[in-house]
Amino acid sequence: MGYQYILLDMGTRISGNSTWLGSVGSIYEYRIDPAVTPTNATFNYDLVSLINDPASWASGPYSWDFSTAGNDSPSGNNSGRWIAAKHDPFSGTVLNVASGVATITGSGTLAIESLGIVIGSPSTYAWVQIDVNPSTQSDRNDLAFRYVWQKDGLRLSDNNSKREWLIPTNKETKRYNFYLPYTADQGTDFKGNWDGFSHGVLLQFGAGEEGINSVAIDNFKLLAMYGHVTITP
Repeated sequence: MGYQYILLDMGTRISGNSTWLGSVGSIYEYRIDPAVTPTNATFNYDLVSLINDPASWASGPYSWDFSTAGNDSPSGNNSGRWIAAKHDPFSGTVLNVASGVATITGSGTLAIESLGIVIGSPSTYAWVQIDVNPSTQSDRNDLAFRYVWQKDGLRLSDNNSKREWLIPTNKETKRYNFYLPYTADQGTDFKGNWDGFSHGVLLQFGAGEEGINSVAIDNFKLLAMYGHVTITP
């Protein structure tokens, strides 16, 4: 099945008489039983965390300026740490965060991900804004930039939950704004609905080709969608 992201409300019982009594500062140990019956299966966990009321993050902002090396906490009130994606086909990715810039290098298909983010209101936060400088051995106008997300219980890109745009390289840092609900210009595999709670984001650059030197990001945001005003002279 691959990796899935599962968000559990510990305050809602499914069965039994157990009650979640946890509060901030009161949990010191917890155990995960991956199966309730004997099995020979192997379970691999990439991330286990306790999150305080993700519903409160619905209003954002969702903004990262990569100002803290190694733990680029967002400047808003949501959680999340960007790391180099290491699952197939991104195992060659290397990420360095320093001086307000996330620099991605490596071989093959490059991607970074934040699995701690919870986007509570996709219908409002519908614009991707990124300040990025891709460097390639030769000038290009067609480097693939993919925005991939996952929803509770699903894997990254399940139900075609991804978008792809083509950006130029070797042009210094440029700002791009992409509208996630718009899919008319997207390929068949990139038309999933931008809706519901999203629990993880992956930014992919390239599609496995050679010749990518580095990708530098100094700003990434999910922006709220506002109405427009028409001025008639």
